[in-house]
Amino acid sequence: MKICMLGAGALGSAIGGTLAAAGSEITLVDVFKPHVDAINAQGLRMRTGEGERVVRAKAAIDARHVGVVDLVIVLVKSFHTREAMQGALSLMGPNTVVMSLQNGLGHEDILAEVVGKQHVIAGKTYVGGVFLAPGQVIAGVAGKETPAAGSGMQALQGAAAEWRTDRRQLVKQPVLANEGDTSAGTFESSAPALAARLADYFAAH
Repeated sequence: MKICMLGAGALGSAIGGTLAAAGSEITLVDVFKPHVDAINAQGLRMRTGEGERVVRAKAAIDARHVGVVDLVIVLVKSFHTREAMQGALSLMGPNTVVMSLQNGLGHEDILAEVVGKQHVIAGKTYVGGVFLAPGQVIAGVAGKETPAAGSGMQALQGAAAEWRTDRRQLVKQPVLANEGDTSAGTFESSAPALAARLADYFAAH
């Protein structure tokens, strides 16, 4: 699966790095050039409760260099949502799904105005990230998996998240993530499970 993380700060890098480590083809897009350059040169260094690892992932400042993807995960600051998505329309194909994991409500409506509501779903995440330095983050990706409304919308692989069809009920509930923090519970879904779920979802929509 080809995924673009639109907004690769602390949380975007933590989730994107986890997805990349699980085998997805990830491109991290962020305007902070030192971070992008460090990831491309040395990989993304992720510190978790299990230790530290370096994940190889692509990074870019401009989404126009990425091409069409299957999934866009939006994690830019709220006030940049419209501008960021308008600048990333080259990511969109006829079957591309755009999911917001941003704080608060209303982002999905903005995204729907830009790309069309048929492409947009909302997400809810219980994970956290801490930015240490360019190319380095703490990834608090322990979380929980809960039932989701709608076929194929389940937990985001390796980084606990809910997928729902009712966008009005969604608001992210952040979890403070320190190194080794597992207070959010145990995430049980695997990368292959997510790939299968997403494939089912795309086939049904």
